[in-house]
Amino acid sequence: MFSLKKLISVKVNSFRF
Repeated sequence: MFSLKKLISVKVNSFRF
């Protein structure tokens, strides 16, 4: 579940940008 948090963070960052 450690990769999931990172993946979500990256997706959110991409969505915000």
